[in-house]
Formats: sequence, C-alpha cells, structure tokens
Amino acid sequence: GSSTCTPLSGGVPSVFIPRTLPTLREFEIVTTGTDAITGLQKVKFGNKSLKLNDPYNHDFLAPTCRGSFGVNKLVKRFLVTEDNRDVTVWYSIAIENPVGHMNTQPFFSISCDVAPLSDLCFDADILSCDSLYAQPGCPPQLMDVLDWTCHRIKIPRAQIGQIATMEIVMGDCGLSAHNGYAYIDGICEDCVGGALGSMSLSKLGIDYVSCNGDIARVCGTYIEPIVCGEWYLDSIFVGDLYYSTNEVIDTVNKTFCFDFNISNLGFNNTIDIYVGGLFKRNGGGRLPIQFSNNLAINKWAFEAKYEVEAIVSECHNNNTLNNISDDYYFVSLTESGITTEAWDISRELDDPYDNESGVSSIGSGTGSFTLNLGPFLIQEGSWNLVINIGECTYIIPINPPPYCSGCAEFRGIQISNVTCLSGTPDTWTFDLYVPGAGINFLLSGDIRAFNTQITEMAGLVQTGCINYIINIPGFTCETTFTVCPPKPCTNAENCTLEFTYDIECAKNSGTAYSVTFDVTNIGLNYLCIKQGSSPPTPYTKNAAISIPLGGDVEFEIITCSRPSCTNCAESCFKTVKIFQPDCPSGDFDGDKLNKPSIAAGNTYQPHEVLNVVPNPIDNNELRMISKLDQTSIEIYNSVSSLLHQSNFTGSEYKWNMSNMPSGVYFIKYKDEVGVLRTIKFIKY
Repeated sequence: GSSTCTPLSGGVPSVFIPRTLPTLREFEIVTTGTDAITGLQKVKFGNKSLKLNDPYNHDFLAPTCRGSFGVNKLVKRFLVTEDNRDVTVWYSIAIENPVGHMNTQPFFSISCDVAPLSDLCFDADILSCDSLYAQPGCPPQLMDVLDWTCHRIKIPRAQIGQIATMEIVMGDCGLSAHNGYAYIDGICEDCVGGALGSMSLSKLGIDYVSCNGDIARVCGTYIEPIVCGEWYLDSIFVGDLYYSTNEVIDTVNKTFCFDFNISNLGFNNTIDIYVGGLFKRNGGGRLPIQFSNNLAINKWAFEAKYEVEAIVSECHNNNTLNNISDDYYFVSLTESGITTEAWDISRELDDPYDNESGVSSIGSGTGSFTLNLGPFLIQEGSWNLVINIGECTYIIPINPPPYCSGCAEFRGIQISNVTCLSGTPDTWTFDLYVPGAGINFLLSGDIRAFNTQITEMAGLVQTGCINYIINIPGFTCETTFTVCPPKPCTNAENCTLEFTYDIECAKNSGTAYSVTFDVTNIGLNYLCIKQGSSPPTPYTKNAAISIPLGGDVEFEIITCSRPSCTNCAESCFKTVKIFQPDCPSGDFDGDKLNKPSIAAGNTYQPHEVLNVVPNPIDNNELRMISKLDQTSIEIYNSVSSLLHQSNFTGSEYKWNMSNMPSGVYFIKYKDEVGVLRTIKFIKY
C-alpha cells in the first residue's frame, strides 16, 4: 500500500509474478450483475468487465475471508497512433480506509509510460464517505466506494509510432488487514458523466476572433462529481504546459472559458489541447484531476476583430525652403470591420517635453472610418497612435519621414530630451544629433561634430524659443530650426498645465489664419495668453485667435491666480512658436480628422530600407534584409528590455532566437538619413 501509488513490501518495490487465467478472486472476467459487497453494477459497457484484486477483506479471525497482501496489475501495450492518443479507462472501486495508516493505504492507479503527466493515483484517503460493507459470510468493514468513473490518458503527438505500456494496479494496504478491489471496463469509450465529474470541449466552443487576431476564446462544459457530498469546479488548466489567461468558471451554467494565445502553436499549424479540472468540496477535500477530450486549434482560423492600417505621408515643407521646424506630414488611418462601435484616437509622444505626459486626444466617433490625421511636425519625433475601438486597443508606432527643407546633409537631424534645469531663474538644455559623412559642422557659428550626441545649453526658460542656423564651413547651403523651452521646473509640482494646438486657415480669406489652444490641468488657476512682448490677457480654452498672414508668432500660455491676468508671477507657463501655415496648400483647412487625402504614390514607407523576412518568423532564426551600407540595430522585447545589439555591413543579417519565448519584439535602427525607426515583428 502507498499514498504515492508505488507498491512496496518492507520498503522495497514489490515484485510482480505473471499469472495464468483464471485466477481465484484476484483477476477475473465477470459478467453483468451487481457486486455482492457494494451493490453497484459490475459492468459498464456490454456484458463483461475485469475484476482486479481480491474482494475479500483481510480478517485473520475468518480464514475464508482472508486475503494475502494482494497487489495485482493489468498491463496493456499498444502502438500509439493519431487515433488512440486520447485513451480512456472506466473503473469502479471499493477501498477500505484504515485509520492511522501512513502511506500504507490501499490504492488504485493508472499510468502510461509515454504520458506520465496523465497518471492517476487514487488512494483511500481521497474519499471521506466510508460505510460498512461485507462480503457474504465475512465481517463488515468500513470502505470507500466509487461508482463507475472515467480516467483519460493524454499521449503527446510526438509519441506517435512508439509502443505505449499502460498499467492498471489495485493494491491492498500492505499491512495484511485491509484491501481494495476494482472493476475495469470501457477502454476507449466516451468519457462523460462519471462519478468523479467530467470536462468537455467542443469546436462550437471556440471563438477565434480577438482584437489583434492572436487570441482564441475557448469554452467548454463540465459535470460535477456525484460522490461524497457537494463538489464544485475550483480551477482549470490547459494541458501539455500551454499558456492560457482569463480563466472563468460559470458555476450556474456549468461552463468554463479561457484565452488561448496563438503563440502556443509555435511552428505548428494545428495542435491539440485539452483541459484539466480540479474539483473541490466545501469543508475540504479534492478529487483526482479530470481531463477533457482533445480539441484541435488551427493557426489559420485566428482572426482580428478589426483591421487598422496607418500610412505615413511624405514630408511637406510648409513653403519654406530652409526651415525644418515647420516641416510636417500626415497619417492616413483606415479601419474596416466596425459597424456601430464607438472609437477614439489619441497620440503618445516617445520623447515628450520635460514634466509633460506627451499624450493628447485626436478625436472620436462611431462606425468604420478612413481619416487623414495631422498635420504633425516632424521635429516632434516618433510617437504611438492609440486607437480604442470598443474593448480593443491598437497601438501603431509612427515614424516621421525625413525633413524636406534645408540642406540634404542635415535632413536626419534629431532634437530630443528638452529638459529644464532648476535655478534662479531656470535654464534648459536639449540634445542634438546630426548624422553625416563630414567631420564638423557649425551650429550658429560654433563648431560641432557629426554623429555625436550633443547637449546644447539653450539658456533661460523665460527667454523663449531659440532659432538656430546649421551649416558646413565652405558650403553656401544652410538649414534653420527652432527649439522652444520646457515649462519652468522650480515649480514643477504645481505647474501641471499641458496643451495642444490646432491651426486652421480662414476659408475664403487670403489674409489670416487662426490658432486654438486646448489647455488642460490648470487646477484652480485662470488661463492667460501672451503674444510676443504684449502683456498677458485672459484666454478661454479652444477659443480661436486670428493671426494676420505675415510671419511666425510666438505665444506664451500662462496660469494665473487672477482672472484679469495682471501682476502674474508667471511661475507656470510654456512657450510655443506657431509657424505661418501654407494656406494655399489646403492642408490647414477643415476638420482636423479629415485633412486632404494623401495622394497615391506619394507615401513614405518608414521600413523600406530594413525588413524582417518573413514576419512573423517561422523558425528560431530572425532574418533581416537591409538596403543600408552599414546597419546598426537594437532588438527589444515587449517590455522594452534590450536583448541584442549589433552593427553589420551587407544586405543580410541573422540572429538565433531559439532561447527567446514566443511573443512580440521590436527592432530599432537608423535609416539612410539617420532617423531612428522601429519595426515590430512576431516570433511564434
């Protein structure tokens, strides 16, 4: 006897002796009828079953009822095929439950050498509903009795072609005084409705449609056990170590559901899954895990609920030839699949200004859409386009095109990390990176080096925006750009204001345009605005300010404790420069969600110089094709941890990802003009 279902004799593994049928009281083929001790049916299917082990209890005072330390084993060997990987065995058992025995109880077990995770170990301690039972002519004994129930053996597909050995063992307690016996029937019969409950999966219970087409919602039904009181399904898990999430058990309708990620399929087009259910009882106790049938999951059935696509336009120079700070672009956003669902769109900058979130709302609506968003300034850098549709969220990385103004040598300029430095008064800095083939260039007359990250000391925050000129000594071509300061940082905890602005050319007017500021987080303060050297005046959020055509305008948005905006300490403010829009282009007319269409063939594909082939990758090798003379890459996982970095020349680079789990990854690289780009790829 053993609670680990290992038959031992004096601590040494028992030795089995082959027997020839028939054997008296130990290994018998029986016919239909009721068991003389328990009153249960001896046969489950057809008209015969196997009775395993001596049904007589071990009572030395009644020699006719005496057993002999019995443990009997049925061995079945078979060739594993696709059709018999899900093996079922029906059994009914009666086990004496001796008091005070430690690891010496009678036990029943089913095991298979090619499917060890499916082993069943059922000892006398599992049930707590013992009653007195007696073989005719023998003294009664306390026994736990289990009516017909079913056990599943789950053989992995990798074992197809192997010889499986299944062993069914019924053992006595090992101390000579207590016994157990079992009836075996229904090998490979349907496994539903047993006394220990059952779990069932069906193709009708799979919903392959999810937000990103990477999740299948799988549901099934269960039947609760009907032995020893009231039981409930406590938990479920997906077999063969597959990963699942969002498990839900409905105890009213007796159903369960879970999310199954497409990454579980790896390189397979189809896999079989099953679930295990753990039943528990109020007040304590649990039963052996009940396995469901196998269910096929097909990789090609996964489907995205909505299809969202974004295309980045080429650069527009705003009708200025040298100034890159007013270069802009649009994003064409298309969705198909929405019927009446509500949606909203927002923007999250990768490199927001110091002490700002960089998050702003773009718009909302219902139903399918095709929108041309923008204009967006290239100088603001990369960002995430966030689209919420119903319960789904889609995040699309947006990489701006290269600048189209100024000298070609400077169209890869990157301006980042605009930071306030506390002081009296506050000062600020920003980082500048200029890729190029030369050695040095001039920044407003000062010598700087190409391909070097420069931290530029910009001066006082209160001074406002600064204009820079960049050129190469000996060349006539020059490029200009403007950087505006961050908010003051001495009062950062109280200076929470943020704003976005929208520029619109006045219709039927060639003399003016308007700008509106959408300001948030001003607390209990009043909102003021200051234009150029004029004193601050009250401003109502989203009120249009008319500006005559004739040049760029600098504004300062201020929070003030006085509604009159007079005598403000100006400890919380932010400066912005509005570049005069190219009104004749039509790009600044109308609704900000419906800007002029992006002309066909006039788009900029941000990944055209570096590609992952294929994507998703279909094995453990990441293969990149590059059009660059020299490529510098960094690979990150979905939580932004750096996994690998490399520089390579030539058109092809490979990286072994066999140690990396399935999931979403990102490659960051610099394109032909030095602009930082991002590629998303999936490893199955």
